[in-house]
Amino acid sequence: MRRASGVLIVIALTLAGCSAPTTPVPGKASPLSPPEPVSVQRGDIVSVVALEGAVQATPEYVLWSARKAAVAAGKGVRPGRRVKAGDVIARQGSTVLKAPVAGYFVRWLVPLGVEVAARVPVAELRYQGFGVAASFPPELSYRVYGGPTSAQVQIANGPGPFGCALLPSVQSPATDGPRVAVLCAIPTDVAAFAGLKATIGVRTGERHGVLVLPASAVSSTADRGIVWKTTGGAYAETQVRVGITDGISIEIVSGLAEGDQVLPYPPTLSVTVR
Repeated sequence: MRRASGVLIVIALTLAGCSAPTTPVPGKASPLSPPEPVSVQRGDIVSVVALEGAVQATPEYVLWSARKAAVAAGKGVRPGRRVKAGDVIARQGSTVLKAPVAGYFVRWLVPLGVEVAARVPVAELRYQGFGVAASFPPELSYRVYGGPTSAQVQIANGPGPFGCALLPSVQSPATDGPRVAVLCAIPTDVAAFAGLKATIGVRTGERHGVLVLPASAVSSTADRGIVWKTTGGAYAETQVRVGITDGISIEIVSGLAEGDQVLPYPPTLSVTVR
């Protein structure tokens, strides 16, 4: 697996040589020379977030229900039983829930035979090796999009980067707000020790051939944003829908077309460059 680049980029937008802050007047040309606009283009975005974590021995993980249905135990599944990757742990009608890695079955989290909703934790298992546990801080939770898809790990002063299997994990309580928990199973042929610090580069989203702008040109919150659209020297606040970001570029879902031009800073940054 190739090493993912640009794990987490924090942008500091510095506009050199700025005059006193002024706000462009929508629909009118600026009396000063405006900065060069940027164009909406097509490109690829891979969102990778770096998280600081720690190595744990035989970490626990959960299996989620696949759909709304009753849960039945797989053949011979009981607490303490060893399981192999691919073993059927539970069934929901014709749907099976399998162990993603080798380890041990710990306990059921729901009563067997009771109907549960989709993506409810139904069983707890334990990985047979080492794993790296981390969580997204609240301010980065919006970067999770459709859920983590793959990850790489670098153990501090140790091996890495190497790919690791992402295991379903329950959300851990946190004093500073809810967090999205991440657990990566370290391959058993990689030397690791409990307690070591590690960095996980989690790939949380990927888009190809989509409309993009520099992230610094869009004032966005979650899935919506605002830009200064420019036409013939006139400015207009324009609302857009946004998708994923890698910290440098951001996906434009709607509101602008390929080739449209916007100022390189959003309406919330009221600066006119001479």
